[in-house]
Amino acid sequence: MLIMKYLPVLLFFFFVPFLKAQNIKLSKEIKVSGDLGWDYLSVDEEAQRLFVSHGNVVNVIDLKTEKVIATISDTKGVHGIAIANDLNKAFISDGADNAVTVINLTTFELIEKVSIPGVKPDAILYDKFSDKVFVFNAKSNDATVLDVLTNKVIKTIPLEGKPEFSATNGKGLVYVNIEDKSN
Repeated sequence: MLIMKYLPVLLFFFFVPFLKAQNIKLSKEIKVSGDLGWDYLSVDEEAQRLFVSHGNVVNVIDLKTEKVIATISDTKGVHGIAIANDLNKAFISDGADNAVTVINLTTFELIEKVSIPGVKPDAILYDKFSDKVFVFNAKSNDATVLDVLTNKVIKTIPLEGKPEFSATNGKGLVYVNIEDKSN
């Protein structure tokens, strides 16, 4: 019984030397044009693509070839990218436009630009379980909820401060940190 109580600590000290032995280093840089503010990275695991948001564009990098294959423009003040493979869509938060840009994941063409009631959308996520996109608005301290099939705003949820980053457990539970209330 005593061994089970201390087993996690013992295992930690057993594995520490192996962690130190790893040589972690930068393996390669992929050049992306543009010099305006860099923000979120999102990976489309299915298609092996990396979405890089900065300034007013999103660059799409093919992770197999490590080349830029598309540039999605007209995303003013871009922040986050939520990938919805099952819908063949990506949802992009446009912080300077108070909008969400919806694109086709195959062609990278615009499907729709959705105006939202929130101010300065930042973090964004797709929750497949609920078929909703949650957009976290930094200036209005709220979250806008979109129906992913119609791309329409269905609800605004007030928050008790400035949302910064979000995550979902994939079962309908959404987490968001409130940046100005964190201790």
